[in-house]
Amino acid sequence: MGNLSAIERVVRAVFGVVVVSYSLPRGLDNDAWHWIGIAGAFLLLTAAVRFCPLSQLLGRSRSLSRP
Repeated sequence: MGNLSAIERVVRAVFGVVVVSYSLPRGLDNDAWHWIGIAGAFLLLTAAVRFCPLSQLLGRSRSLSRP
């Protein structure tokens, strides 16, 4: 069971792809772009598994399947 809605998953996936693809040519050896690439990968991961731990910690759930 996830805590992300379908729209939020699509937005996270698209934004994650954009961020990762923008940070890769800039070089992961640069500290700033390294962390930006990791943030994009986190967005892609949360979109894929339908769960965001930060949303869980904040008590926020956008999923329609909650009781």
